[in-house]
Formats: sequence, C-alpha cells, structure tokens
Amino acid sequence: MSVEVSGGIVLVLLAFLSSVLAGLGWGLAGWGRRPTRDFPRWAYRCHVFFMSLASLRLLLLLINHRFEYAYVYSHTSRDLPPLYLLSSFWAGHEGSILLWGLIGAWIGLIFLRSARPLDMFFYNLTQLGLTSLLLLNNPFALLGATPSEGLGLNPLLQDPWMAIHPPVIFFGYVGLAIPFASSLAALIERREKEWAQRSLPWTLFGWLCLGSGMIIGALWAYEVLGWGGYWSWDPVENAALVPWLMTTALLHGQSAGVTRTSLTLAISTYLMVVLGTFVTRSGLFADFSVHSFADLGLGGLLLAKVIVLGILAAAILGSRWKALGGQKASLLPATTIAVLLGAAFIVALGTATPLITAALGRPAAVEASFYNKGIFPLALLAGLLMALFPWLERRKSLIIPGTLILAGTAPIAVLTRQPFHSLFIGVSLAALLTNAIAWVSSRWRSSYLLHGGMAMIFLGIVVSASFSTAERVALKTGESRQVLGYQVRYRGTTPSGLELELTGQGGSFEAFPRIYAQGGDVVPKPHISRGFLNDIYISPLGLQHDRGPAVRVEKGETVVQEGYEVTFHDFDLIGHQGGRVATQVTVAADGFVHQVVPALTIKPNSREQEIAYIPELDVAVALDEVDARGEVVLRLFHPDAAPQVLILEVSRKPLISLLWCGALVTVLGGIATLLQRKGRSPVQGQ
Repeated sequence: MSVEVSGGIVLVLLAFLSSVLAGLGWGLAGWGRRPTRDFPRWAYRCHVFFMSLASLRLLLLLINHRFEYAYVYSHTSRDLPPLYLLSSFWAGHEGSILLWGLIGAWIGLIFLRSARPLDMFFYNLTQLGLTSLLLLNNPFALLGATPSEGLGLNPLLQDPWMAIHPPVIFFGYVGLAIPFASSLAALIERREKEWAQRSLPWTLFGWLCLGSGMIIGALWAYEVLGWGGYWSWDPVENAALVPWLMTTALLHGQSAGVTRTSLTLAISTYLMVVLGTFVTRSGLFADFSVHSFADLGLGGLLLAKVIVLGILAAAILGSRWKALGGQKASLLPATTIAVLLGAAFIVALGTATPLITAALGRPAAVEASFYNKGIFPLALLAGLLMALFPWLERRKSLIIPGTLILAGTAPIAVLTRQPFHSLFIGVSLAALLTNAIAWVSSRWRSSYLLHGGMAMIFLGIVVSASFSTAERVALKTGESRQVLGYQVRYRGTTPSGLELELTGQGGSFEAFPRIYAQGGDVVPKPHISRGFLNDIYISPLGLQHDRGPAVRVEKGETVVQEGYEVTFHDFDLIGHQGGRVATQVTVAADGFVHQVVPALTIKPNSREQEIAYIPELDVAVALDEVDARGEVVLRLFHPDAAPQVLILEVSRKPLISLLWCGALVTVLGGIATLLQRKGRSPVQGQ
C-alpha cells in the first residue's frame, strides 16, 4: 500500500498540530500566562474543524465506493445498505480510532465552555494520543490498484445494534476523560473540594454511555451470534466492564464526598480505559478473543501512552496525597466501593491471565466459571446493599427488607434445591421492591429508580442462567419432532432463512434462523420468539446430509457398497498434520477406477469433513472415523439424492426479559439522576 499525501492524512496531521498548539497555549495559560488564553481556544477549534473534515473525507470515500483506498476496500461493497455503509466508518481499527477522536473533539468543545486552562491542557493530552494513533495507522492508505468491488462488511456486523454500539462506547470513554483531566488540574490548583461537584455530571455521562454500550453489545451477541448467551467474558467485553465497575465506585465516592478516594478512582479509571485499548488493539489477545484486533504495530505507542499518563498522574496525586487525608466514607458507601472494586479486580485478573501465563511460558485463559464463581458472592452482596439502601439511608428498621428477602428466598429454595441462587433471587426481589416503594414515597427520587433497574438486571441474569433449558434435535426436510413442549417441523430453506414451524399449547409460529459462512466457520443467527415470561431461542448448529449407512474398512481391504468397489489403501501422510487425517481411497465401477482423498479434521470442540466428490460417478466419499487399529469408517453416497438434515438447538430462557427491561430502567434512572444532580452539591440529598 501507498499513502495519500494530499487529502485525509493531511487533515489528520493538521488536527494533530493544532492540538499540540492548543496544549502549549493552555499549559502556559494554566501557569499564569494570561495573554495566551484566547490562542489555545482558537487552536482547539481548529483541531475540531480538521478532525471533522478528516471524518467527512472518509465518509465520502465510503459512500462513493472508492475501493482504491484500503479501508474502503476492506470494509464495504456496492450492495451494502445505507445504514451499514455508514457503520462501516467504524467497522475497522483505523475508522474506529478516527470516530473516537471525532467524538472527543466535539465533547471537548462543549467542555471548553466551563473548563479552566489546566482542565483543557490535560483533556487535550487524550486527544493528542488519539490523533497520534491515526498518524501511525492511516485510514487513507491507498492500494496499488483499484478493485472493481470491495470485500464487504462482516455479516455479523450488519445489524442495527452493532451499528450504534461502538459510538456509544466511545462516548463513554470520552466522558471518562473529563473527570480524569479535571482531577489532575484540581490537584495542581488545590481546588479538590469543588472538583466532585463540577465533574460529577461528566462521570454520570461516561457511566451511562459505557453501560448503555455494553448492554447494546450484549443484546447484539444474544440476537446475532447464536450461542444462546449475551456475555462470554471476552477480553474486549471485559475491557469495557472493568472501567464501568470502577466508574460506578467513583460515582458512589463522589456522592459520599470522599475526595481522595474519588480523585484516585477518576485517574485510575481512565488509565484502565487506555490500558484496555492497549491490550485489545495490540494483538496480545488475538488467540483468546473473537473481538480483538490483530497486531497493527501500535502496541508500543499505546503502552507508552499508558506509562506516561500513569507516571504523570501518580506524581501529581502523590504530591497532594497527605493533604487529602482524613476523609472517611460511612459504612454503606465504603462497602459499596469495596464490592465494586473487588469485582473489577477479579475481572481484570481473569482478563490478564493469558499475559501472566505467557510470561511463565504457557499462555492460557481462564474459564467462564472463574468469573462466575468470583463475581457471584460480590454480586450477592451488592444486591443486599441495594435492598437495604432505602432503609439504612433513612435510619429505619431492617425488618421489612429482611422479611422480603426471606419471603423471596425460602419458597424458591424449597422448589429448586439451589439455595445460593435462591438467595440471590430473594435478595434481588427485595432490592426491587424496597427501591420501588422508596421511589414512590420519595416522589420519584432517581437513585431509587436506578437501583431498582439494577435489581431487575440481577433477576434477569440469575433466573435465566439458573433455569434455562435446551434440547438438540436433527430434522430432515418435512420432518417434525417434539422439543420443549413444541412440535417443531422443518420445511426447508427459503430466501428468508431456514423455515421452521413450531406448534405448542399457546398456538403456532414460524421461525427463520440463518446460517452464515464466515472465515471458514459456520456462524448461526438465531430466531428468538420473545415473551415476558420466556424467550424461545432457536439456533441452527449446522446443515448436513443424511449419507446413509457407514462401512468399516481395514487397510488394503475392498468392500462393495451399492455396486461400487471401495478400497482403503493407506493414510495420506502429506496431509496428516494439525489434527487432520487424510486417506487414500479408490472407487471402482463400470471398469473405471477413481482415486480420491477424503479427510477428517478433529478439533477440540468440532469435527470437519473434507468430502471427496467423483462427478463421473455422481457419488461422494466421506471419512467418518479413524480408530487406533488403522481402520476407517467411510460413507459412500449420492450428494444430490442425500436428504438435508438440520441440526437445531431450541432453548427456553425464563425471565431474560427482566435483563433488558432492567437495563432500560437503569438508563432512565441514570438520566434522571444526571438531570437532578445538575447544580447540586455532591452530598446534597443523600
């Protein structure tokens, strides 16, 4: 690839230089050089202007199908709908960094209206980091030729949820950069007392956007990926979850007026955002994450950014550490902060395990059970704190929430014989009810709405995880089977997908799940029949052909199958590698002998067959099994005559709707809190 030197990259360079000038001006103004105060404002406005022009330039290249540009060629095609042509802007690494920088530029312009020079000096450092990444990973690189068509957008990304997920996440990251910048400025200028009130709205904004982005990503995974879940503890998912947990702790610290703890959290939370960007965009997790980017040569710069910002922040915070001492939170916020930071530590430790084990010589990732078992007691304690919060805050008796917890726990424990999950359900129910009562009696105070939404999320998670049921079934075209109380009939393939009809006591409905081929793998897209009490989740696992009876053959043996003489001669040692076993087989009929090499690749969780086709005889040979004695199991069949078989998994997910409804209530509660907090002191109304 070559590099464009007269268009987009020049605009990025100008954005970088104007950001440098703005930073120099604010640095001088922050240390008493008042005559330079207007200059950095205009320099920053130039930064916003050039970032906007660069973004518009890339968008126009995408819309006009300029396939001579590597980014356009790699992520678009002429048949992309307008929505996904737009979302291809941030489908790749370079475009997503440009979007992050664009959002940061405009949010900085809003922050500029109330910020002091040192606030903008440190905020501008975050923008410099993003534009420097763009200079090294140019989104305007040219190919050596002009292809007539692009590679297209990954089918999994062609979904409305994924079109809005990255921008919302980046709004969250940018929002968290402001408490970080203002905390460093407040420490230098010794105005820590007023910092919490000024930065709290931005903390709430970052928390809302980051949490909303994670929920959107979870909903996308649930509706698109077809594995039946919504959170897989992938390193990229965790890179957003850890800062969100820390931001939640920061919000409680700011509300409690704990200045030193809050300042420390504001700084460390944004550093965790940058560190998460480093680990997911440096290629370190390429073997452990389905979402992370390949190594694009940015690892060194990202790590340097983490180190420089970390050393700078530690030096500034350390210089004021003793002067900030003496403040202690009350028991409830202190316990809440400890629980949240404990959960963040467990997630961070599990995420970092591949790096730790790689340093020891054998890289390995932890199982999902590590996170589930580690987070469960902390989540249970968090639910208990939310249930007790309205009563402890008003210094009232704990008899009512305690009774609600017992009333919710005991019958479920008796019926299910799962005491810990039942306790979690009882605690979450109590948290929902106590906060609902307090919300009404307090005349709609938003913090109760927010905690009630979190309780609904907890209920949706634990009930759907504990009581979900699933069955697998194989269906030929036109065949029906009984699955989870439904009569499932497979009608065949249509342009809308795999056509199914499900009939149960509540009536019947049609389902159209799909199967995509992506990178050599089969990727299912499920069909979900939604209900408040249950979701019926229908995921296709694969399409196969009914290949008739199998025949076991020894080396050198000849067997007759449907009039064909099939001889297994030997293993093909050339193709015998990486779990792949290939065989040398001949098929004789009508005086002709045809040599073929069917193969079988055995993976930890799957088996892949390489079917050998003989067009002259209209037959195919499949290798099914290989045993230790050197025998193989073969199947000889006619491809066109073999009936199609759909492998299907049908699952029932009870009350998972509470997860999505709870997320919506939590977001509404957060927005209401943001509006109610505006202009209030950090401890008012607590």
